[in-house]
Amino acid sequence: MQSKALKLERYGISKARQYELEHFCLQYGEWKSEKNRITLLGSPDFEAVHVQGGASASRTENLAMRLAEIDEKIQLVDTALVKAVDGDKGILEFLKKHVTTKTTYEYLGRIPCGRKKFYQYRRRFFVELDKLKK
Repeated sequence: MQSKALKLERYGISKARQYELEHFCLQYGEWKSEKNRITLLGSPDFEAVHVQGGASASRTENLAMRLAEIDEKIQLVDTALVKAVDGDKGILEFLKKHVTTKTTYEYLGRIPCGRKKFYQYRRRFFVELDKLKK
């Protein structure tokens, strides 16, 4: 089912940028899964691996860098969500599910606000995310 158009142009966000932000959020589940895989690995071997530029880094260093990158992306989405709901924590998980899985308003369950208000939160989320990603 097609999601409602956001019309973010009035906030200085082009249609292409809007799609970029939406697809960024759709990777959230992948980031969470990868983070879990990395953290569940425990202590990897300390074998040195060759990295670009001729330097060598241990597998642990590479995993730590990747984990930091993933955490930063997750934090961007989570921070934008908190800013968008502006204290209305009852809507947070619904909005998070919507923007990270594209679950439509109708299938989110018993949302504690109407459709119009929900899409205002959604619009605010993408405006906040755009600011954070710049």
